[in-house]
Amino acid sequence: QCVESVLSQSYQDWELLLLNDGSSDNSGDICDNYSLRDSRIKVIHKANSGVSDTRNLGIDISNGEFLIFLDSDDYWIDNQILSIFVENAQKYKLDIVRANYCEINNYGEIIHLGDTYDSLFPHSEVMTYLQYMRKYVCRNYLACVFMIRKKTLGALRFNTERFFMEDAELYMRLFQKDLRCMYINKCFYAYRKHATSVTVRYNPKKYKDAFNFSRLCYDLSEETDDSMIQSFLINEGAKNFTRYLQIISLDNNIDKNLCELFRNLEVFELKRTTMRRIKYLDQMSTKLVCSIPLIMIRGYFRFEYAIKAVLRPLFNRCRPFI
Repeated sequence: QCVESVLSQSYQDWELLLLNDGSSDNSGDICDNYSLRDSRIKVIHKANSGVSDTRNLGIDISNGEFLIFLDSDDYWIDNQILSIFVENAQKYKLDIVRANYCEINNYGEIIHLGDTYDSLFPHSEVMTYLQYMRKYVCRNYLACVFMIRKKTLGALRFNTERFFMEDAELYMRLFQKDLRCMYINKCFYAYRKHATSVTVRYNPKKYKDAFNFSRLCYDLSEETDDSMIQSFLINEGAKNFTRYLQIISLDNNIDKNLCELFRNLEVFELKRTTMRRIKYLDQMSTKLVCSIPLIMIRGYFRFEYAIKAVLRPLFNRCRPFI
């Protein structure tokens, strides 16, 4: 279904790289059969090294002007999407083109539609990367729903040390570039949601990577002089931090003391860093940089962190520590 969704595209000038990352089933044979049928399909068999290293290999050996990722469990539901992406990218000299997605279960049934922007932003428009991130990404850091110009990536690659949120890190590091972006109001990507996927199941490494993403946002905010980008990065880092504090506090699969987990993940140190960055946003607000939104962010953060995400769960599960 994954490969067939590419073969059915109206746009035919493509190269398909099938990267067999050490599969133990008959996936390798299926890939080989497709490559024998179509010269545009190339197969690489390799030892298992994870999604980031596999994607990086695909980037390195690809020959096309543009790159788009497609996970083997997923597929495209719009056979015009490549044509639309390429046409707009070439016409407007775009670095990134993104469209919408839907989540499906193992039976192919739609269980969730990605954010729908049609009513808010009915017309496709060329925008900066900051506008693109604010309007359309909205913390949906899926690398598979955008096409990117290979030249734009340059030496930038997915972080192979990450177990979780490797897509999100790539999105944030792209802020170091001056990009032309567009969002297309079409749902084209069927994302299969498994109960055992990394984004669903409990794993301490997942929480470590999630909190490290907040640290990355704060570090990147110090590498730019653009106050609007700084504001966005700090905002994303703080929201991500409070979100995963709340997720941890509600995770019934955590079988260890919550305070011990917080210490291991250096959550309390990150909380202090987050508060410093929020205070920095307050200082920026005195320069009329989004003053009202930043005040709201600070109030939201204090309520989510201090009351909902930490004190109440700690009181219930870790009272001696308080």
